[in-house]
Amino acid sequence: MLCVFLAVASLAAALPVAGHLAFPALGPVMSLALALCLLQGGPGMVPPLLLFVFTFQNSFVAMLLPLLPDREEFDTVRGYSFLTAALLWAGFAAFHLRGCAGAPPLARRLMALSFAMIAAAGGYCVLGAIADPRAALVYLRNIALPVMLFQIGLVAGARLAVPPKRFLPALTLMVLAFGYAELLAYDALAALVNADGYIALRFRRMIDSGLWLKAVEAGGRVLRDERDMLLINPFNVPWFADFGPMLHRLNGPNFHPISFAYLLGILSFVLLAAGRPLYLVATVPILAVIGSKGAVVFVLMALAGFWLLRRLPRLAVPTFLLLLMIYAAAAFVVGLEQRDYHVLGLVAGFESFTANPLGHGLGSGGNLAVDPAERDWQRAQALGTAGQAVESALGVLLHQMGIGGLALLVGYVVIAGTALRLHRAGGGPFVAAVAVAVPALLVNGAFQEEALFAPLAMGALMLVTGLAIGRAVRQQASRAGQPPYEGHP
Repeated sequence: MLCVFLAVASLAAALPVAGHLAFPALGPVMSLALALCLLQGGPGMVPPLLLFVFTFQNSFVAMLLPLLPDREEFDTVRGYSFLTAALLWAGFAAFHLRGCAGAPPLARRLMALSFAMIAAAGGYCVLGAIADPRAALVYLRNIALPVMLFQIGLVAGARLAVPPKRFLPALTLMVLAFGYAELLAYDALAALVNADGYIALRFRRMIDSGLWLKAVEAGGRVLRDERDMLLINPFNVPWFADFGPMLHRLNGPNFHPISFAYLLGILSFVLLAAGRPLYLVATVPILAVIGSKGAVVFVLMALAGFWLLRRLPRLAVPTFLLLLMIYAAAAFVVGLEQRDYHVLGLVAGFESFTANPLGHGLGSGGNLAVDPAERDWQRAQALGTAGQAVESALGVLLHQMGIGGLALLVGYVVIAGTALRLHRAGGGPFVAAVAVAVPALLVNGAFQEEALFAPLAMGALMLVTGLAIGRAVRQQASRAGQPPYEGHP
């Protein structure tokens, strides 16, 4: 069964890219054909397949990189993972709506809430597209995708009875294997998947903009090639510069260190909650070398919340919220004193929100809408203000969506609260895990865009959350003697 899944998942990741290289119009056709085949032949395979595609598609892109004619094509083929996910989401949404009358009331309410969250993002996308259609669509993808994945997971868990434990261990092992191969045998792995070629193309815009020269002028570092751009002090903190050599930051199969760290943190934490702690033990060295402070803090906060739920159930919620507030306040104060650009971007988002609470539209700010060559962080740190909402998902949401962004965050809180209630009603360990993981990641979103916008961060967590809640809703309905909510797309 695992071999079949790997074959199908690899085809889903590689075929649209290969089809595009053969004939550009063939790429979307391949995505549509794959989505239709999965919806008809194996809808239960969709949740693990999507996690595989988002995790490993860039590895397939890297291997096919010599066939790409230019950077524009490079950006295009990397978008096929979202296209495939959007087509599958449309199928699952239609699947739910056709059988909505037979769905448990809680499932209907959660689907209605998440449809409203997607609609809010779509409305602000229309507003932002007036000024910059490309940037608006990029942020629509990043903001709506986690909610879309939640809906897929919810329907799959409630209607198809797909359990998270069915695929998470195997996927986690594959991700860990890639991480350790990168850590212990980088040259061999880089030659196998053409990692250096991918990294060079990914950093090409920063190279051409002169950011390398700025780095040399600012810190005295000599950057010889693209690999040197991945060298960091432990946890990217200057205080650790005297404690040993710089570390080569691991990229993972998705070629993005931060989202790779969040994915490993999410998968290993959820598996620990299910009674498999060795996955987290194996993850710790990889997280240490990646050096993502946000991902490490997320895991620690989620572990604290899960422990409180298990050991101090009556005090768990207020104590956990107090921990999150202390962390957020400390990170904000320290970051403001050090003029950290994540905190400066958050402050810019607050300032934009107070000036225009209705928001400016998607794509009007944020890392993915601002040319890196136009950023002058030395000047921003000297002035103590970023001037625009960047580097902070919360700051970007407040700037782009205003009160709509706050409503989106409230939707996530409602989903986490639902998981908590299901846990207290007798749900399994997965709902307990996601009940604390979602707010922990939301707080991290104040200081990192990747926390809420990367498919392998909030996207992966919301897919698992949907599955966990869906399974719990199905079991709750079964205990109440209600007819099963099931069927086929």
